[in-house]
Amino acid sequence: MEAELELIRRIAAQTAVRPGVRVGIGDDMAVLAGDPPLLAAVDMLVEGVHFLPGRTPLADVGHKALAVNLSDVAAMGGEPVCALVGLGLPARGGPDAAGVGELYAGMEALAARTGTTIAGGDVTAAPGLVLSVSVIARMPTGVAPLLRSGGRPGDLVCVTG
Repeated sequence: MEAELELIRRIAAQTAVRPGVRVGIGDDMAVLAGDPPLLAAVDMLVEGVHFLPGRTPLADVGHKALAVNLSDVAAMGGEPVCALVGLGLPARGGPDAAGVGELYAGMEALAARTGTTIAGGDVTAAPGLVLSVSVIARMPTGVAPLLRSGGRPGDLVCVTG
């Protein structure tokens, strides 16, 4: 974890936050300028790293791929709008059309419960199954995003859903 955080710090140090972006690398989501602000995040699940092929139901993989992003939305106090899905499929040994349907069924079940639209994405060849999900969210009117930098000793942290 510490190596990952150090890598993120190094990447953030060599990239600029330009106009239109209020909060960049290092928080749960990017905060985009607007009234109300928009939020954007992306997370990936990689076969053999985040789930075991053949042992994890594909609907569960799809659910998890969206859920990790929606947890970032919740952490910042936002409301999800849509998700874009990048799907990398192996030429051999990957899910067939029915398996891809299971992945999307897992995502869509959670999307329906949270008012999120799966609005598009991309499909490409990959050495193993990879899902990259980006979520766009908005802040409720008059509410500021909850940033990691705003946490203080003694704050109450709650976990839901």
